[in-house]
Amino acid sequence: MNTEVVRFLQQESARLQRENQALQGQIQTLHRYIEGLAQLHWASRRIAEEEQPLELLDQCLYDTMQIVGCQDGSLSCLDQSTGELIFTLVHGMLEKALVGRRWRCVAPEQLPPAFKTAGT
Repeated sequence: MNTEVVRFLQQESARLQRENQALQGQIQTLHRYIEGLAQLHWASRRIAEEEQPLELLDQCLYDTMQIVGCQDGSLSCLDQSTGELIFTLVHGMLEKALVGRRWRCVAPEQLPPAFKTAGT
């Protein structure tokens, strides 16, 4: 066999192996996305009947972080009387420092009507 043909076949084999590895990584990522989305779908169906909604929301936050591949995430609630966001659920490096911490985003009178009536 011609050495050029052998060299071409070796290079093509190496390229295909690299491409295969990249595709395997993408497949694993897609599997994680699908698993996470399935968990979020399951949680969304249970949220109305849940006695401990914070536990379910905490799991949703964690699942969402897994889907997007981030290390830190939080869920905040709006205190309508003060216009402050309260860090309710936190995952990551600042978890202990942020849980319960308040952050003033706007004055209460500047809140849009949709925020003032949320949850009612």
